[in-house]
Amino acid sequence: MSDPKQLYTAPEEAERYELIWPGKAASIRQANAPTDKVLTPCREESVRFDTTGNLYIEGDNLDVLKLLQETYAGKIKLIYIDPPYNTGKDRLYRDAFGRTGREDHSHASWLNLMYPRLMLARELLREDGAILINIDEHEQANLAKICEELFGARNDLGTIVWDKRNPKGDARGIAMQHEYILAYAKDLDSLTREHKVMRPKKNAQRILDQAAKIFRDAPDLEQANKRLAAWSAAQRDLSGGERAYCKLDEQGEVYRPVSMAWPNKKRAPDEYFIPLIHPVTGKPCPVPRRGWRNPPETMAALLEQGLILFGPDETTQPTRKYYLKENMMENIPSLLYHGGSDDQLLRELGIPFDNPKVVSIVKEHVRAFTNPGDLVLDFFSGSATTAHAVMVLNAEDGGGRPFIMVQSAEETRKSSPARQAGFETISQLGRARIRRAGEKLLADSGLTSEKLDVGFQALKLENNHGD
Repeated sequence: MSDPKQLYTAPEEAERYELIWPGKAASIRQANAPTDKVLTPCREESVRFDTTGNLYIEGDNLDVLKLLQETYAGKIKLIYIDPPYNTGKDRLYRDAFGRTGREDHSHASWLNLMYPRLMLARELLREDGAILINIDEHEQANLAKICEELFGARNDLGTIVWDKRNPKGDARGIAMQHEYILAYAKDLDSLTREHKVMRPKKNAQRILDQAAKIFRDAPDLEQANKRLAAWSAAQRDLSGGERAYCKLDEQGEVYRPVSMAWPNKKRAPDEYFIPLIHPVTGKPCPVPRRGWRNPPETMAALLEQGLILFGPDETTQPTRKYYLKENMMENIPSLLYHGGSDDQLLRELGIPFDNPKVVSIVKEHVRAFTNPGDLVLDFFSGSATTAHAVMVLNAEDGGGRPFIMVQSAEETRKSSPARQAGFETISQLGRARIRRAGEKLLADSGLTSEKLDVGFQALKLENNHGD
């Protein structure tokens, strides 16, 4: 019998932290190999071909990503994808999945599908760009590992846990009711240098509108504040941060008090301990135990601007006054609660599709990660939810963000509602959705096609036949 100690030895030079699977080296070669395909325009399937800045490309996304490098390398601000989840029921790119029934083969096949595409996707991103990827529990851990390898751990922006409010009914163990959205920057410093990843407070404008009505109708400021506080407490859909904005000042502005205490556990510098003098009693107010959050010159400026709130006397520690109108944005939280779907919206458009992304959620994330004019790419576009969301956002803020959608000519199931509706391929369905959603947006918004680009150039991936 061999020495059991030998079972646990390995050459030290071979040790490194990485995810290895069968076919990884081949998938890297696949990403680096040139393509012999070309993109051919299809004017008859396009909308406003000569004036639009949008692209809809039909074809295998690996080859398409290679071709996009020629024109779009380093130019895409946001990539937003919803790839196959590897649930065993995926039909898209099904030839990439193992068919032996062995779990390790299935994971390896999925990784071999994703790795070269993410390699190419990274090169398309601007230095201040980001990628968002929807996934469920089957491959979330593996996806996080390869994203960390390709984008770098320091560029991990965090993971959104999407609670869909409905546990899966076929679970053999714990019933999952959440999915994930992984977010990575190409370069975190470049992304955050001039761009804040934030979203509008969902109910901020509603609070302002209600407060204005209360201020107008109440007999005095005291009654106005009581009514606003009561209304705020009764609203179940307000977040904690939104609910805190429940006070009105003499001008009818909505505000909240915020602590001015030093935020760290360490003690602030000595000059951060200068007491504030109560404006009525003329006596010093309590200073936070670790000091003020701001230096003396900032405290003086806040005092002059009327942004420090004092209590009835000097025994109450002063707080800072934050106006809601100046704080209409908030950070994107790691928890997303949404159990609804866009089934009704798609029915109105005549677009039958299983499990589409949600327009409102995609729109919120596109708004958070892009500025007007920024380019958005989805190379697993499916029913083209991302394109729909970009157009809706552009209609709302006039942002003019162009999009590129990539979708294979995957056939719809013969017995599916999509086939019964006349769509033989998912790409046909995607183009139809963009056309119909665009027409509806123009009609609903009153905008013209010159103001809102709802067109697209249709391109198809074909073999290069030479001259």
